[in-house]
Amino acid sequence: MSPNKQSPNKPRYARDEIVKIVSDFYTFLTRLHIPTSALKHPPPEGWPNINPETTKSFNKSPLVIDLIKHLPYIADTNSGEMITNIHYKCDVVDWSVMTAADFAAEGTAKHFCRTGEMGLLCWIDELESSRKSHLERKEESGDNGGSEGESSDEECDDDDEGWDRFNCGDDPENSDVPNLIGIAQGYESGGRDFALDVFKGVVYEDVIRCNQMGGVDIAEFFQNMREQYETLNFVPIQGEFFEDGCGDSEAPDVDEYREIYFSHGWPGDGFRKEEALAAVEKARQRRESEEFGSSD
Repeated sequence: MSPNKQSPNKPRYARDEIVKIVSDFYTFLTRLHIPTSALKHPPPEGWPNINPETTKSFNKSPLVIDLIKHLPYIADTNSGEMITNIHYKCDVVDWSVMTAADFAAEGTAKHFCRTGEMGLLCWIDELESSRKSHLERKEESGDNGGSEGESSDEECDDDDEGWDRFNCGDDPENSDVPNLIGIAQGYESGGRDFALDVFKGVVYEDVIRCNQMGGVDIAEFFQNMREQYETLNFVPIQGEFFEDGCGDSEAPDVDEYREIYFSHGWPGDGFRKEEALAAVEKARQRRESEEFGSSD
């Protein structure tokens, strides 16, 4: 799927293109670990609770309102067990259950619309401060590029505005808050917040109490996530989530869980999901019993 060339007056992706990107990814996850019944698709006219009247106090652009009205969602009924997580300690924000009261100025939606936004806005402030400091240093040095002993970062920074080396060309300072919407919310340290700039078609990932990631094109973002699951660099099990290279991801039990998924046909079309999940849960309970002792 090729996005529109970004222009000042036209969104990078059409609404239905974003809907398809998100829907394809959620559907993919139902093949691996998320219950099929948890995936919710809107009626053709969109979610009836999301309309101009119910969202009149919601500080989001019509572009955002139209998108969340037509997005699919994953019910978070079992969120505490991490069955429906799409990343580490990360649940989809389900806008389809919001009421007019939720969308009101001080309603529940205000909390969710901050998902990913606060980290991004704080980051923008830090980048702006860094840019100003950099420009001040250049002015103090006579704007001569610095002495020979300065780092190559300083030498190649003439056009740097404090963001491009981290964002692959996306400037977060060009994001308008009314065009930002939280699509997934993390919880606890290391959890992931995902905020989407609907106009730019860019996802910003915030690792709670860790760091804010640079913006990534939405199609690339979800394709990268899919590849992590296909290769089992991401290993989801009930109550836990392992990411390759992080924390306990190299523990022997993680390799056992990977082997179970692969031996049941993942990621092929013949993957035996229910058998695999049952075998993974049995292995998890055995490991837990070995580590902490039987509760009997």
